[in-house]
Amino acid sequence: MWAYVDETGNTLNNLFDEDQPLFITAAFMTKTNFDLVAKASITAIAKKVGTDALHANVLGLAKIEQIAPDLLKLLKKTDCRFFFSRVEKKYLAACKVIDVYFDQGENKAVPWTAYWSRHLRLLLTFKMACFVITPEIASIVWDCLTAKSEFTSKKHFVLGAEAMLDNVQFVPDARSREIITDALQWAIVNPE
Repeated sequence: MWAYVDETGNTLNNLFDEDQPLFITAAFMTKTNFDLVAKASITAIAKKVGTDALHANVLGLAKIEQIAPDLLKLLKKTDCRFFFSRVEKKYLAACKVIDVYFDQGENKAVPWTAYWSRHLRLLLTFKMACFVITPEIASIVWDCLTAKSEFTSKKHFVLGAEAMLDNVQFVPDARSREIITDALQWAIVNPE
């Protein structure tokens, strides 16, 4: 299999760019070396629009529409497949919060099952994302993860935990509130 992968929405440390809330990857998969098999066809198609290479952001919509029938014919001939993944960055941020504060191997106040049981971890992630983590808190935690110094990282780590503690009251069930509170209080005392 050959895979040609591209992405959009990679804003690096600026995870919370409001203009790009999604990270999307697209994979073009073939059972043959598409570059080798389709080289002559791609060259001929590119010449139709007066270029040496096919780059959508250079060609523009009008030229893409002009060569679309040729591209479709080539794609059908090569029996390729397309695969897409889409990640909403706010959920990536929630997952990182869980990994940073609730990893039972690091945080001794977290019950083993709350983190290592996938279903319970996902449920905890959902509750944190819906009731505890605000965009401001996610940004603080992201600053913790991307800090250049240990001192700054620990400072943001504690600030994030303290801010989340203020929102634990909004979690609907008592046991989750207890687990989250215990974990965050332990994290504040043990930021290392």
